[in-house]
Amino acid sequence: MVSAYVEGKVSTIEKLLEENSDDDHGYLSWMLGQEYSVRGDYQKALYYLTNRGVDTLQYNWLIGYAYAAIGEQEKALRVANFLEEKYHREYLPPSTIGIIYAGLNDNQNKLRWMKEAYRVKDYWPAYANAFKPFRNRQWYQDWFDLGTMDNPRDPWEDVNAK
Repeated sequence: MVSAYVEGKVSTIEKLLEENSDDDHGYLSWMLGQEYSVRGDYQKALYYLTNRGVDTLQYNWLIGYAYAAIGEQEKALRVANFLEEKYHREYLPPSTIGIIYAGLNDNQNKLRWMKEAYRVKDYWPAYANAFKPFRNRQWYQDWFDLGTMDNPRDPWEDVNAK
């Protein structure tokens, strides 16, 4: 349940965006898109996420996740494929690719990218609200057990048993 405080802030930001629609408010739109994703309102999330003035608009991980969540598999895969190609040229958190596959219920690719995230010590999913639905899963808890990152045992070796 969303607190009245947060709801008030969301309403204020939406009103600011409406009143200043000619200006580029990429960050505010990003925040609203993320908030609506956490709430599960992916259509509204996509509205805010796709109306930002950024170069890589259609290839953002959260847009890919939102497409996956509403069943737009082709669009979600397009984002995931773009990010995979980009990952081989320059660093980006591998978990951003894994979350798209998680949204698509593609466990094989989700685990492949989560293993890569573990390998490079990508802690980003510990803070991203998009991972919230997975926080009660054993593999997620093992991954973020504070001792796990320094533990020589790979927490993924028995992931299928959990």
